[in-house]
This record gives sequence, C-alpha cells and structure tokens, in this order.
Amino acid sequence: MKLRNKVFLFVLSAVIIPLSVLGFYAYMQSKTYAQKQAKQYQLHELSQRGMAIQNAFNNHLSALSLLAESEIVDQYVKISRPEERYSLALNPLLRAFANVSKAYNDFYEIRLVKQSGEEDARFSPIFLPNLTDKENNRYWFKHMQSIEGDQALIFDTNQDNNTLALYAIQKIYRTLPSGITLKNKVWGYLVITISPNLLSQVMAESEENAGVSFIIESSQRAFYSDNAMLSTKTLPHYLSTRLIEAAQQQSLFTLNYNNQDMAFGATQLSTGHYLVVGVSLAKLYENTLQLALVSAGITLFMILLVALVTYRTLSNSLLAPIEKLIRASQKISQGKLGVRIRHKRADEIGLVFNSFNEMSNSLNQSRKTLDEYQSHLEEMVSSRTIALQNTNDELKKSRQEAEQANELKSRFLANMSHEIRTPLTAILGFTEHALGKGIQDPEIQLLLQRVAKNSHHLLALINDILDLAKIESGKLELEEIEISLFDLLSDIETYCLNKTHDKNISFAINYHFPVPERFTTDPTRLRQILLNICSNAIKFTKQGQVTIDIHYDSATNDLLIKIRDTGIGMSGEEISRLFNPFVQADLSTTRNYGGTGLGLAITKHLADMLGCKLEVSSVKHQGTQFCIRLNNLINVGQLVDEKPFNEKAQDNSNDIDFNASNKRVLLAEDNPDNQTLVRLLFEPLAVDLQVVENGLLAVEHAIADDFDLILMDMQMPLMGGMEAIGMLKQTGIDTPIIALTANCMASEIEEYTQIGCVETLAKPIDNHLFYKLMKKYLVTQNGLNKLDDKSNAYQNTEQYRQLVASFKLNLPNTVKLMIAAAQQNTLDKVKAEAHKLKGIASSMGYPDITLLAADIEKYAKANDTDNINKRLDKLASLVENME
Repeated sequence: MKLRNKVFLFVLSAVIIPLSVLGFYAYMQSKTYAQKQAKQYQLHELSQRGMAIQNAFNNHLSALSLLAESEIVDQYVKISRPEERYSLALNPLLRAFANVSKAYNDFYEIRLVKQSGEEDARFSPIFLPNLTDKENNRYWFKHMQSIEGDQALIFDTNQDNNTLALYAIQKIYRTLPSGITLKNKVWGYLVITISPNLLSQVMAESEENAGVSFIIESSQRAFYSDNAMLSTKTLPHYLSTRLIEAAQQQSLFTLNYNNQDMAFGATQLSTGHYLVVGVSLAKLYENTLQLALVSAGITLFMILLVALVTYRTLSNSLLAPIEKLIRASQKISQGKLGVRIRHKRADEIGLVFNSFNEMSNSLNQSRKTLDEYQSHLEEMVSSRTIALQNTNDELKKSRQEAEQANELKSRFLANMSHEIRTPLTAILGFTEHALGKGIQDPEIQLLLQRVAKNSHHLLALINDILDLAKIESGKLELEEIEISLFDLLSDIETYCLNKTHDKNISFAINYHFPVPERFTTDPTRLRQILLNICSNAIKFTKQGQVTIDIHYDSATNDLLIKIRDTGIGMSGEEISRLFNPFVQADLSTTRNYGGTGLGLAITKHLADMLGCKLEVSSVKHQGTQFCIRLNNLINVGQLVDEKPFNEKAQDNSNDIDFNASNKRVLLAEDNPDNQTLVRLLFEPLAVDLQVVENGLLAVEHAIADDFDLILMDMQMPLMGGMEAIGMLKQTGIDTPIIALTANCMASEIEEYTQIGCVETLAKPIDNHLFYKLMKKYLVTQNGLNKLDDKSNAYQNTEQYRQLVASFKLNLPNTVKLMIAAAQQNTLDKVKAEAHKLKGIASSMGYPDITLLAADIEKYAKANDTDNINKRLDKLASLVENME
C-alpha cells in the first residue's frame, strides 16, 4: 500500500472517524435531551391531570363523609324497626339526599344499603328506574366487605342504566341509644353514584394526543378508560407492576399497544387509585427530528473540512520528505553505502536525514562487527542449550523420584495401617467382649481395662500418623456438610465428662446466646480439632476445671470457641514450638504426661484448611486458653437464645435392643481371630452366621443360598473383597453388602461405595456402630410389636411393666386431645403433644407410634393440616387395635 494511501487511512482513522463518532455523540445527546424534555413535559401533564382527578375525588369523599356523619343519617340508622324508621325518618333523610344532590351536579343517585345487601333508602334527581334492590352480588359491595377502611371510591357498572359509574361508599356503623358507636358492627353503607364527567374530559385530552388513558385500582383492575376494551378489565401482573413502579419513580416506560410504540406513565392518587396515560412515541418525539437533521448536517461539513486540511498538511510536511528518504534507502539496500541526502531543514525531518547520513557511514564497520558477534553468539547459544537440557532432565528425574517416594510412603502407611489394625481388631474386640461379660475378679478386670485403653491409644496414634501423612502430601480432602452446633458440642461434652470424671476435675460448656443453631463446615475435622484441644487441656490439668465458651459475632459472621483450662500452662518459648510435629514443651512433659506431639500439629493444619484462626494464650502454672475463630460461616441457620431440646439425649436404649433370630448373614474374613470376634458379636442376636475364608467362597455361597446381609473383608487370599463384590453385582445379587476392612481412608471408603457397598465398618470394630448397622439392615419392625424384652434387663422389672400399662391406659385420651386440637386449628398444641408422645412411645418400645408422632410434629411445624389429619387417623386406628 502506498504511503499516500496510508496517510489517507490515517486521516480517516485519526480525524474522520473520531469526528464522526463525536458528531454522532452530539447528535444522540441532542436527540436524547429533546426526548427527555418531551418526557418531562408528558410527566408534567400527567401530574396536572392526576391533581385534577384527585381534587375531584377528595371533594366527593368529603361530601360523602359529611353526609354519612350528619345527624339525620345517624338518627335514621338508630331506629331498628323498619316500619318506624320509614314513617319517622325517611322523608327527612331523602330531603337531605336531595340537598346534597343539588349541591353536586354529578351525584345522580344516593342510597343507604344494609349489611345484607338490601336497599333501605334511595334518592335520584333524574328519572332512573330502580331495577334491583339487592346489591350483595355487586363488585363494589364485595370490595367494601373485604377492606378494613371506612371509605372507598370504586368504579362499577350501574345495573339500573347499564353505564359505568363512580361509587363513593362509606361504612355506617351501628349506634347504641346512648350514642356509642360500635366500630365492629357495620349497619350498612352510604352509597353515592357519581357520573364520571370529569374523567371523560381527562380521557378526551389523551385521545387528542393519539394516546390512551385509564385508571386502575390497587387490585390491578382498569375500572375506567377512554377505551371500552380496557374498562373493568384486570391488567396482567407484569403490566400493573411496571405501572406502579413508574408512578413511584415518576418515570415513563415504552410498550407496544395497538401495534404502535407508546410511552406510558402513571401517578398515584390519594385514594389509592393510579391514573395511567399513554402517548404515541411518534407524537411525543415529532419535534426532535428537525433538530437532529440540522445537527447531522453541521457535523458532516466540519468533518470534511478538517479532513481536507489535515491531509494537505501531512502531505507537504511528511510525505515528500519520506519519499526522498525511501529512494535513498533503496540505494543503500543495493549496496551503495556512499549515498547522502541533501537538505536545508532544521526540524525533526532534518534530524532524520542527518541520522540517515551517519548511518550510511557506519554501516560498513557495523557489518564487520556483526559478523564477528554472530559467530560468537551461535557458539554460546549451542552450549547453553545443552546445559539447559541437562538441567531439565535432572529436574524431571528428581520430580519423578519425589513422586515415587510419596507414592511408596502412602502405600507403606496404608499397608502399615492394615497390618496393625488387623490384629488390633482381635485384641480390642476380645477385650471389650470379655469386659462386657462382667468379670468378677477386679484384678483381671483392671488388666483388661488397661489393654482396652492402650489399644484405643494405639489406634488413635495410627490415625494421627495417617492424618499427618495425608496433610503433608496434600491428599486430605474436606467436606461441606450442614451440622448442628449443639449436636457437635454434645458429642464433645460426653467425651470430656468421661475423661474429667476419672481425674476429679470439672467440665462445662457456656453458651453466650444468641448463637447459630446450624451452619456448614466439615464436621469430622472440626470435631477432631475440638477433641484434640480438649484432650490436651484435660491431660495437663490436675485440679480445677476445663471450660468451653461459645460466642457468635453477627457483625462479622464469626463463631468463637474458647477452651480454657487451669493446668500447667506454658511459657512463650514453649508456645512458639507448640504446633511442630513430634515436639512437646520439654522432655519432662513427655516423661510425665506421655504423648507423641502429633495432636496439636494436626490441629493446626486442619484449622488452616478450614479457614479457622487458632490463637493460644497461656500463663505458666496458671492455665492455657485456645481460641478457635471460624471466619465467615457458610449457610448460617436461625440464631437461638437457648439450647434446643436434644432428642439424642432421650435415647436411652441399649445397642442390642432387637432380635434377628430369623436372619441369615454371610461373613467373608480370612483372619481366624476376627472370625471368632464377629461370631461373638453376633451371638446375642441369634442369627444364622455362615463364615468363609476368601472372596471366591463368598461368591459361591451367595449365589447358592439366600442371605439377608453380607460382611466382606476387602483384603483376602485367592480373591479379594472388591473383586468378589463386582462378581456378585454382575450376577444380579442385590443383598446388602457391608465392607469390613482395616483399609478405611476416605478415598477407599468412596471406592467401596462405588462398587456397591451400602456401608463401611472399619477395623477395629466399634461395637456400638456394629449393632446399629445390624439393626438397620436386619430388623423389620411390624405394627405395635414391642422390642425383645431379653435385650433390656430393665424391661423385666415390675416398675417398667407398670409404666407401660399406664402409657397404654392414657394413650386414647392423648390421641383424642390431639384430634380436638387439630380440629380447633391450634397447631402449637398439636406439635407439643406429638413431641411428648414421640419421646414416651420410643421409651416404651412402640416404634410405629414414635414414627407417626414424629410425622405429626413435623407437619404441625409446617402448618400442613391435611397430612396432620391423615397421620392422626392412622394413629387412632393403631391405638384402637392395640392389645
């Protein structure tokens, strides 16, 4: 492209286009200003019309109020007997109506209508037939009964002449002979029928401007309009919403109406009505086109003039010298290095020419130097490329070695965990089973308790080591689950009370209300943080107390948990290394109190992952305080001012509160000790237990026979648990399978779930969790059958039998009380009775009643009367059929 063409494009881009944009902007601004002025004028006109209508409405309502409060109306409605009322007070009342109608030409009918809808008195200055004297089906009558105010202006069709009329209505209240007005006793209504002449004049002005106008009520009904199609029609919700917003914001909005774009505005009258006026955009903006054309013409002329002057100036000042420089450069490129440019210019172009001349003088020398540098540079690049490649190879090798080391470390820890957990399962299981037998010899019982205690300590140490390894390798993943603050702290309280009871120190949790009842976090890791800190506080406190204080800062949405103890305390130096793994205050701490120093290191890592701020303050020999700040809680629930009722605390049932004697269970476990342990755990349940040593036998037995539940170890000879579960699923076996394994990391549990396990039971086996899962998958509760009395020694006592008899005796009355409360729609009483019944029925061993009571309580909270009545019917039927 030639330079002149480029200059032209430059002028086009740097001058013409910016000026065109500027001109277009000026054009749009002038057009926008003109349109804005037109809209402001339209809003002013709308306001003036609204004031005229509003003044008329106010006059109508004032006349209505004066007449309604007049002595003649008051005396008329005081007379209760119709014959006496008509003979004594009707003529004076009609004369008063005539005087008002004469004063207001638009009033063409005045009536008194009773609360039942019957006309009691009527006056009309014009000949207007009274075609109906029952008004209870009329729109105005129903509207007055539904509102709380005493006055209203309503448009409705007058059935006497079949025309649209404005009704001014005021409630008339009953008055005692003593003169006291009963505001809660409506005698009837004073109704004035008004001809809408003033509105017709306003609407006519809109028609002259090629527009439309109408009035709407707060109920979104267009009760008067210059367009018959709109009168008494209910507007769409989106349109009425936009009109009300326009009235509130004093603005216009555009809408296509009758195939033309119109600007609509609205203004609210003091009576609650809205006057709506729409005008054609073409009519509204008809004067802006001429101004826009003049602005565009002036802008175009200025653009052309400036472009021409700019192009000529650039051509003379730049193009000619540049062409001269191009010709000299072409000669240089042909090897004619002695070329010089002759000139007399002293400006920047002259400096360019001088620089060009100097450049041609130094080109020869520069070329020689460049050749030398190029040769040297090639040698340097080659050597550095080889060195960089070697460095990259070493880094890649080091990274691979590090990844392999981490993988080997993870495998080693997983294998170590499995190998330790497997014998630990037998040790801990047999020990707890022996303790559960009630050994009489105190020395043997003490020894077994020490075995169990040290086994639990070893298990906790394994878990700590695995957690630390996962944290350091970045494989520890967090969950986001909605939890109950009080349930979480209840678990902590149970653990700490057991620990502090043994040491004869006090423990308490202090709630500084209000606090959130629920929020979202990782409950497992938050519980681990609290347990680690509380365990340390109890361990290092010989006397005094350990307390937990709960605060909630609503301004920052932070939850503060402060754990204080009156233990040995720490110095500043000891605090500085508090969170280092495998480190304690000093050697005497390890010797006197034990421990590995992992707990607080893991706690610090977990707090950082949860986004918690962990602070420590301590005074030597006085105590320590840990402050855990959970910043910016997620999904914070309702703030409560007291600790809610904890249903979990009411559950006093034993682990073995069921009988599964007719159930068959298949156990796949290669370790003989673990086989024996599981047999002992199943012994109280009287199940038919089949035991196999590997996955292959498990598949054969499951296909050949029917089982209610399968317990599957994951690591067995010949065929592992995962391969066996895969084969069972392929053959269509849908028996519930529980993974019974020492490999219980989060990723492994997720893998067991994906292949088809319904639950995972980790080794060593938690007896409470074991029986909970067995009850879930083996027991089916029918009707009102009670739990097996053999599972609970207390149920064999005379006291328990008396309580059950009393419960059954009072149960019909309780159900009748709940049904009566539901019929009276006192749902709070229904909820309270259902809550009490749920707890008592659960304790007495009636699970079906417990479930129904829980449903009734839930639906009472949700105000769902239909489901409440259905559940009450079922409950009544169950109680009726009780033995």
